[in-house]
Amino acid sequence: MKDHAHGDVWKVWSYAVLSIVLGAIAAPWIHNLGKALEEITRGKHLNFAIDRIAQLCRDSDFNDFYQFSIIFAFTLLLFPLISWLSVGTGAPAFSPNPWRIRLPHHTSSTHAGQPLRPDPHGPLNALTGFVIAAGLFLLLAWLLTTAGSFRWQSKLPGIDSLLFKLLPAALATSLILEFLFRGIILGVFLRAMRPSAAISMSALIFALILFLQPSSNTILTAPDATPSGLNFLAQLASRFADPKSLAISFIPFLAMGSILAYARWRTSSLWLPFGLHAGWSFTVHLFAEIANPVPRAEPLANLLSGQTLQQGLLPLGILALTAFLTHLTTQSHAGNQAQPR
Repeated sequence: MKDHAHGDVWKVWSYAVLSIVLGAIAAPWIHNLGKALEEITRGKHLNFAIDRIAQLCRDSDFNDFYQFSIIFAFTLLLFPLISWLSVGTGAPAFSPNPWRIRLPHHTSSTHAGQPLRPDPHGPLNALTGFVIAAGLFLLLAWLLTTAGSFRWQSKLPGIDSLLFKLLPAALATSLILEFLFRGIILGVFLRAMRPSAAISMSALIFALILFLQPSSNTILTAPDATPSGLNFLAQLASRFADPKSLAISFIPFLAMGSILAYARWRTSSLWLPFGLHAGWSFTVHLFAEIANPVPRAEPLANLLSGQTLQQGLLPLGILALTAFLTHLTTQSHAGNQAQPR
């Protein structure tokens, strides 16, 4: 790895750390702003956009505002990152072709990177990825409820309201994260190292960031206080010392990141990973709306499945099947790629 390529990798890691810290610092401010907007607009009908935002603020707790703040920080610092990566190259971060992310061209021919390419079957590949991910996770949901690990809620919300609430959010979040992690970050890593190492490192940074997101049982006292975001981050980071949390949460996130990175590398496109990511996101949030975990005393049962659809060793098995189907789905692209080394 050349020194400048090595420097790009450290720039990405610095960007990730800075985004997490900035998001944690801003979280209580965004939380208080959202709750103030909800109070000001309570009982009023202004316009669709403001009413919708106020409703989201009303339905959100600090966990939701914290997650939004982290995503906002990553987005806010994205263009400074791109400019930083372009320093000294004399080339813009993006070419006029929107399909091709052009990061600095200063690596050796051994690791020339892999620019994104237009995919004439992109929407179909995205739909395929969505069906694979959502279908297998729905199968997992049925297995877990049949086994008694989860129970359906007594009063289920309407399917129309769930689709309107969850599907746009899943698509938007997946679009942003795939552009960032597989479009930019994996692109940098592919220029700096072999594909297998690039896939592994991008999966690691993806898993670390998801692991530092709160779950439904993460509680913070005094969310209005200024240092509450950093305190919340420290509480989340303490889970790295818990082997159970690493087994049921971090490892599945690492598997997800590896599958998404492999799909991007295999197809030289973001369409398939976008579909996979959206399918997972939609199904996990849908299941959280219609089913609740059942408390269990057996350690093995808690290891096999956690509090959400993506936690546990059983979801890890479903992800292994997803990886196999992703490999089969991308066979037509195999001639354009060497196997990762």
